[in-house]
Amino acid sequence: MPELETEDDPWSLDGDASDDTHACHDAVLPVEILERIVDYLSLNGSVADLRSCALTHRVLLPRARLYVFTTLTLRSQDAFANYLTTLRSGKLTGSSIASYVQRLRVRNVGRDAQKWWSWPVHIPMLLGPWLVNLAELCMSCPIMDPHPTFFVSVASYFTKVHTLELAGPVHLSVYNLIRMISAFPSLEALTVNLDGVRWPNLTPEDLLAMQPDPGMFLRLPQKLRQKLHLRSLSVASVDPQISYLIDWIIDGPSVTTLRTLWFEFWDEQVLGPVGQLVSACGASLEDLTLDSCCGPVSASALGNIDLKHNTNLRRLYLPHIDTSHVPTLITLLSSVTSKQLASVSLRLYATTRVGLKDNPDDHWIRLDALLAEASSFSSCLKEVEIYLEMKDKVFDPHAPTTFQRRLEKRLLKLRKRGVLKLDGRRPFRCMIKW
Repeated sequence: MPELETEDDPWSLDGDASDDTHACHDAVLPVEILERIVDYLSLNGSVADLRSCALTHRVLLPRARLYVFTTLTLRSQDAFANYLTTLRSGKLTGSSIASYVQRLRVRNVGRDAQKWWSWPVHIPMLLGPWLVNLAELCMSCPIMDPHPTFFVSVASYFTKVHTLELAGPVHLSVYNLIRMISAFPSLEALTVNLDGVRWPNLTPEDLLAMQPDPGMFLRLPQKLRQKLHLRSLSVASVDPQISYLIDWIIDGPSVTTLRTLWFEFWDEQVLGPVGQLVSACGASLEDLTLDSCCGPVSASALGNIDLKHNTNLRRLYLPHIDTSHVPTLITLLSSVTSKQLASVSLRLYATTRVGLKDNPDDHWIRLDALLAEASSFSSCLKEVEIYLEMKDKVFDPHAPTTFQRRLEKRLLKLRKRGVLKLDGRRPFRCMIKW
């Protein structure tokens, strides 16, 4: 049997009750009520509960299958091959069961050899004809350069996929990555880990002018240019050459539809092109997360972010900032023109001496006044989270440090408004759901 996961445990049923025209007459309760019961179990029960429900009466079978087979997880090449064989053999009423799949997760946790990484790119061509209702595709596995038939298969079969997650690492040229993303005609939410992407030493204009090349980089056909209308973009990047991908997004219609941007980065130079994208998104942007994984960012890097064009911004999460850069932080927040901003999250790092002595009190007072009194914040701001990180210190909410007590006094207006939250334990935030 294939390694088929449906949320918790795999299970199967023989036969199909959809053709039983008399089944509904045998039910004691109206079909609508019975379906509501199954809906409740899908939220509060387990797969075993749904299985028992399906075996109770034939009327419940289609509704139970709708939830049990919603998610398909393939963990290895063998599981992929076995599932494909099952579909082709007609067992488990294969085509009927596959039509319930709305979410496909590919997790290659097997061998590390490169030959075991190539099978995921064959999924659209081989499983596409059966997965007619697929809406979400999550590939938590290494992704190799696909065969040209991959792009054709995606465009032909995965027309309903609106969410794509490439958790990677993505061992593609940036050009093939763009081709892969462009092949999904209905894509609205994209999450991509750029670790492993091969970047060129050419400008995007040079790439577009290249002749077709069977080597590393291929010229994008006009039909694969940026025509998507993304609403959410989440990117993990280790290379500042992310500008190639960002320029492609800015040149397309997605820049006017993006509502959520989430960037995790290891090199603060990424904030240069990211700042251009933030500005280009304009009024469409509502949620912005900039999360540094490499320690505090410099004042110059933070200066690349300008929020004056994001007039509908509702949530802002800024990267790791040294307390000595509070003036730059004030400048950044002063650029906010949104009247809708409801949540601001800051991460402040300080050595004990810098945090307590070398940072003038008026900087904190200005920050307090900006957040508490500025007309752009006053009506909607509900929460200001400040995560404190101190060198060689562990924050204890039950035993406040001197830095915490002094900071609370400096941010007195925020405290009076009841929106200030000081914490030293930064909540675990992960862009990619493994």
